[in-house]
Amino acid sequence: MVEIEIKIKMPFNLSINITEIDDYLPSFKVKMIYESEGNNFKFNNEIEFWIECKQWDIFLNQLNKKEKDIELIDINNITRFKFQSIDKDYLITINSSIRTMEINNMINIFEYKVEDELFEQIINGFKKFPKWW
Repeated sequence: MVEIEIKIKMPFNLSINITEIDDYLPSFKVKMIYESEGNNFKFNNEIEFWIECKQWDIFLNQLNKKEKDIELIDINNITRFKFQSIDKDYLITINSSIRTMEINNMINIFEYKVEDELFEQIINGFKKFPKWW
């Protein structure tokens, strides 16, 4: 198993760890831990989801080209991360929603507007992700 972790500390705490690898459908399972704190709240969220290696490649290609809209889509077709260029800033969306076969779903979407310098620090965490495929 490849030991891989992405850690981002600002403007939120985000940790992404690979917990499983599937070679049949080239993909990997990640555990995402998201924490945010403000004046009147403290939020801690943990979720696991699968990402196809080809989707990660598309995501990294978009990051490297610094496209206007950048998305990481999981195996269930849920956009987990979205980065949008808005003028000189970026809107970062983190989606830790859970969609089940039952009627009950949990929707958790977090958005942050950041300037270019902080955006570069955040995407560098993703760019350092080592590939084994």
